[in-house]
Amino acid sequence: MSFSSHNKMNFLKNLNTQQLKAVTAPANGILQIIAGPGTGKTKVLTSRVAFLLISEKIKPEHIIVTTFTKKAANEMIERLEKILENTNIDITRLLIGTFHSICFKIIKKYGFKMGLSDFTIADERDKDHYIKEVLTKELTKAVLNYINNTPKELDLIRSKSSNEKYHDIDLNKLKRQISRLKSSGYLPDEYKILPNSNRILYFIYEAYQRKLQEVEKKLDFDDCLLYCHKLITKYPLLHFIKHVLVDEFQDTNKIQLHLMYAFAKGHIADTKFQNNVTIVGDPDQSIYGFRDAQTINFKSMKEYYANKDLKCEIITLNDNYRSTNDILDFSELVMKQEPDRVTKQLTSQFTTSIKPVFKSANSPENEAKKIVYEIKYLLSLPSQPIKPNDIAILVRSGFQSSVIEKELVSQKLPYHMIRGRAFWDRKEVVAIMDYLKACGDPNDRISIMRTLNYPKRGIGAKTLEKIEDAIIKSKKDLKMTPRETLRALADNKHKVEKLAPKVRSSLSSYLNVIEGGEKLLPENNTDSRKPSEIINQELFDFVYSQSGLEKEYKSDEEQNRIMIENIEEIRRQFNEFKTGDDRWYDASSDEEEEEEEEVEELENRNTIIQFIESIGLYESSDGGANEYDENNESKTPKISLSTIHGSKGLEWPVVFVPGLTEGILPAKYASGETAVDEERRCFYVAVTRAKVLLYVTNYIETSFNMWRQNYDQASRFIKELSSQNYFEERQACFENSKNLEILYKLLGNDDPQLEGFDCVNFFKGYKKNWTSFGRGAPFSTDYGGSSSSDLGGFSSASSNLSSTSKNKKRKFSASTTVQLSDRHSDPIIVTSNNTNQHVIRPNSSSSSGSNDNKAPAYTPVRKGSSKKLGMKR
Repeated sequence: MSFSSHNKMNFLKNLNTQQLKAVTAPANGILQIIAGPGTGKTKVLTSRVAFLLISEKIKPEHIIVTTFTKKAANEMIERLEKILENTNIDITRLLIGTFHSICFKIIKKYGFKMGLSDFTIADERDKDHYIKEVLTKELTKAVLNYINNTPKELDLIRSKSSNEKYHDIDLNKLKRQISRLKSSGYLPDEYKILPNSNRILYFIYEAYQRKLQEVEKKLDFDDCLLYCHKLITKYPLLHFIKHVLVDEFQDTNKIQLHLMYAFAKGHIADTKFQNNVTIVGDPDQSIYGFRDAQTINFKSMKEYYANKDLKCEIITLNDNYRSTNDILDFSELVMKQEPDRVTKQLTSQFTTSIKPVFKSANSPENEAKKIVYEIKYLLSLPSQPIKPNDIAILVRSGFQSSVIEKELVSQKLPYHMIRGRAFWDRKEVVAIMDYLKACGDPNDRISIMRTLNYPKRGIGAKTLEKIEDAIIKSKKDLKMTPRETLRALADNKHKVEKLAPKVRSSLSSYLNVIEGGEKLLPENNTDSRKPSEIINQELFDFVYSQSGLEKEYKSDEEQNRIMIENIEEIRRQFNEFKTGDDRWYDASSDEEEEEEEEVEELENRNTIIQFIESIGLYESSDGGANEYDENNESKTPKISLSTIHGSKGLEWPVVFVPGLTEGILPAKYASGETAVDEERRCFYVAVTRAKVLLYVTNYIETSFNMWRQNYDQASRFIKELSSQNYFEERQACFENSKNLEILYKLLGNDDPQLEGFDCVNFFKGYKKNWTSFGRGAPFSTDYGGSSSSDLGGFSSASSNLSSTSKNKKRKFSASTTVQLSDRHSDPIIVTSNNTNQHVIRPNSSSSSGSNDNKAPAYTPVRKGSSKKLGMKR
């Protein structure tokens, strides 16, 4: 296909010089694109794929693209479809997804070569269950004696408190160590022979892995990567791949790095298409060390290919399209604290700028009040240029959110939580997902046992143990599925175990639900006239109703409102889920017949199994912005409340970052230079979500409080900066109309029409009213000595704009700039209009207050989201 004749280079026109250089680099080569925040990473990566397809004429089935989430993959596909609209390129043949999803596709196709046929996924809850079973039931006496007699080795995974049931082992530490070994590429026998291997960890790891594979025929998420790597390095299954692209490279761990090498190995006889890789990432945004992500992978990649006499080209994107220069300058000052870091030179595309605000409080409640006070004034500006959905509050740890939520509710400010992985751990979400799994997979013992007596069916704990023992023994001795065993027990036909009539009746009732659900699967539905969404809805509604969950939650709708809303969210996702996400067009064969058989084989996995797998395989473990639901748009604009990890990939005009206190950010458990560096990068990610206004807050508690940890020092990340006038103490853009015009222009309003607005008194109220608000008085923009009609605010801002002022035009020069002052002088904003210069020196005095009133009881709002709440890159 002639590129010029089809005129398909239009997608290159809007790229800047560095972006264009990165996108059009030759396909035959190794490329690192260092893309700082707001530099158009997604646009560049998408354009790079389009260039390879159109200009370099690589077939889509010969390209692998790894993304951080399924959402990112879907977004890229949508963009590519528009670019390729008038071509004959079938983008559905592109192998794109998370590392986990791509690896699982390969295992499903070729896993039989390593004895992994028909394996399913063990999610994190399954993993917990299996590890507990190993510790309580499956360790030999010899291993238990070794654990008891070698306390030094146990220290690696020892619990802080005595835990006899699990032999004083901390389950989270144990899981973490096993995951770390898999992320480093070690199976039990490989770990065993390492010089510094821990014998106790080896014994448990070996027992856990044996249980997963030999007994349960499961792979956990780490196994997907580890076994795929072993598979494709042993067999040349991907010899047809000609280019590999990796998004969010800073979030890759060791095994993912080596998977990338293996993906890109190419055909032994085609040197042109060997080791062709494009990675996009930013070392400064590497914040997933807890998942073994390594910033060193950038260096390791260069060294790996250098050893093959291959050069790695590096292109850096420096033009920032998101944030103002003051925000970028501040973020760079923070990151310069990290030793041996390469300095960034990000340049904002905004011509004006407003300095960040820093506020310190004396308690978390007081800090929350200060945040809400600032938000109230931002929302009180005339014509409301800033709406709730333009504002985000980003916390380092989940525990920070409760006091902020209380204050938001107290002040009647709408907000929503950007849900992360915690959403999938909610009791009601786990319950409905387990019921779906029990319907879709007759072998899923764990889901069956979790749902068998929930809601309660009158089956006692001892009887449940008998049933589970019968399931395990029947599977081992009689090769019966858990569901077959349940049916035998219910019908009193089990060869060994006999149950009371009442229990058998309860089992029959339960089986009617999961067997009835299986019959409603789209694959088993004979009415082809119904759309898949309707079939999915009928299945979901049957399970929800017949299981008793609906009755359980709706017995008190007010009390269980959040539960019901979360169930509705699962229903929406399930109804909209399309099968075939795990389809893979294997380019190793050009035979259409074989290809059709392959597609059919993959699609034989029923809708429920594909849906369940998609939750774990296609999403990040943190979720957050990556599970941000843009389709479920709320009618009410809401403030976004999120963890920093959950905010990654999103941006807002206004961002608050609370908790800049030692023990919070950096977190108290961050010990050592590496951990502190990652905490600093968390802060960097948070502040670079801000487009126009940035607020940084903390609280310093000087009095001892026996009920919670004392936080008595400012964060090391801002301690020096806050004392050197890098911040404003108040929002200077409120001070006068010139400053306010800067804000409106940055927000996209070139004609704010502020003539009728009394900015002077508004600023006086802003300075004075904090003291009373901090003590619990109702919010007001009113300033003593002036009538409310002269002031801005919720009730008065619009009335201050007279009808005559709407006809007047205020000129605002594009040459206006905001400069960072000398660090030892007062901050200044300078606006120029060619003929004159106006210097504004904000009042540097501060006021403080205490929080004497308690916020009323509240119910967090967690459902709903909007495209407007978090704007994409």
